[in-house]
Amino acid sequence: MDSQTLFNQIYLANDQPATCGKCGSRTNIIFDLSHSNDGTQIHECLNETCGYMFVTIEDKEFQGQL
Repeated sequence: MDSQTLFNQIYLANDQPATCGKCGSRTNIIFDLSHSNDGTQIHECLNETCGYMFVTIEDKEFQGQL
């Protein structure tokens, strides 16, 4: 089973800390596969009333511009 099966939304990571896609709060990385081919990380919102979980993957085009 892949991450797209488990999560409805996948976001592109950038050089800024991840924020929740629902409420904008900061997030905690709960699973880090940044060493993988697509740089996958699973985040959980730190806002107790939200708790949204989502996946980020590295934006290879953005990384190439740095």
